[in-house]
Amino acid sequence: MPITVVRNTKPGVASKRNLGARLAKSNLLLFLDNDILISADSINHIIKLHAETENISVNPNWIYPASLTSQLSKTAFGRFMILYNLVSFKGWYNHSTWRDGELFRSESVASFHLSISKDNFIKSGGYNENFAEAGFEDYDFPLRLKRINISFFIDTRIHVFHNEEDMITLESWLVRQQRGAFTRKEAVSLGYTELKLHYGFFKIITFSATRVFRPVLLIILKGLAYKISFDALSFRLILLLQAQSIYRGYSHKVLHK
Repeated sequence: MPITVVRNTKPGVASKRNLGARLAKSNLLLFLDNDILISADSINHIIKLHAETENISVNPNWIYPASLTSQLSKTAFGRFMILYNLVSFKGWYNHSTWRDGELFRSESVASFHLSISKDNFIKSGGYNENFAEAGFEDYDFPLRLKRINISFFIDTRIHVFHNEEDMITLESWLVRQQRGAFTRKEAVSLGYTELKLHYGFFKIITFSATRVFRPVLLIILKGLAYKISFDALSFRLILLLQAQSIYRGYSHKVLHK
């Protein structure tokens, strides 16, 4: 089957997804991140589900490949990820409505593996291209779907693999936290004031100091990475660096890489 690769020079994933949707010849769209591993079974399942049910958007479950989880268990940051269940969609979703082995209504949608009919996607207006980076365009998009009565579902009867091998270091994860906070601020500027974060004087001072000592904290964490007995300390330092990265992304007018 021939594949067409199209170059899009516009910034942000929203514009790229919208372009792909416009060029698609099928009426069933699948938005897919480049680190998601799919199978013939997962694709056939999705096709069958959409053939049976109209006006829906669907996410499958995702999990890390076993080899990746095994890698994570060897470092403090990896063990942090496992402890907070950040190695599965269930952990990221983190809501009481989650059901294992079922098709259930979701509170929202996530674009890592999102299927929807092209007709409904076009009717919704597509993704909001005012978001310059990936992140809170996924907060805006389901609200657009709600306006045209599209239901959201998660189907945990199937799963795909999330092969985030290039994103399982602390540094790369902190960059993603910062980018997400930056797009959160973009969402606030677009009118989603319920997403606004408030920082008091003490937190601002703490995060400013953390930024100064960040290189030292990263060195300390590298030294403790393989020492399970120091995990409690490592996890506290990781949470501090996460909070500082979110503050930095949210408080700046431009995204600092």
